[in-house]
Amino acid sequence: MVNREKAYRVFYHCYHVNLVLINQYLLVAGLILMGNGIKNILPSSNSGPNVSQIWIECCYIIGGFMALSTPFINAYGYAKQSIKIISNNCKIVCPVSCLEIFTAMVALTYPDYYGWSIVAIITAIFNMLGALGTTLMIADDEYIEPHTT
Repeated sequence: MVNREKAYRVFYHCYHVNLVLINQYLLVAGLILMGNGIKNILPSSNSGPNVSQIWIECCYIIGGFMALSTPFINAYGYAKQSIKIISNNCKIVCPVSCLEIFTAMVALTYPDYYGWSIVAIITAIFNMLGALGTTLMIADDEYIEPHTT
């Protein structure tokens, strides 16, 4: 028979490890996505990007910034044990990530944006998972005492 406290500790440890991995991915992907958006929005020739390309690149920049800032906000809120900081971040991250997913799906119609659109979709999903997961973890820490032996 499995000891419930031991199973809870193992699950809780895996939950923390997965959130750390998601936040590490967000740091790298956010920096790359934001840098690529900034690089592509600057005109490299006489003919600059058109309006739809500017919109896509701006969404990539915003999504990259959100992915880059989420781990820092999560770490700060977790250090302060503040559900308010993390839940407010979650309220911002989820709609922005949905906008990023929608924009990336529209950008899939352009052959030049195919690879970056996949990166943006995965980053937006991980960004939502990181924000929601940290919110649930803080709520769990505040209202349910972890079992310790």
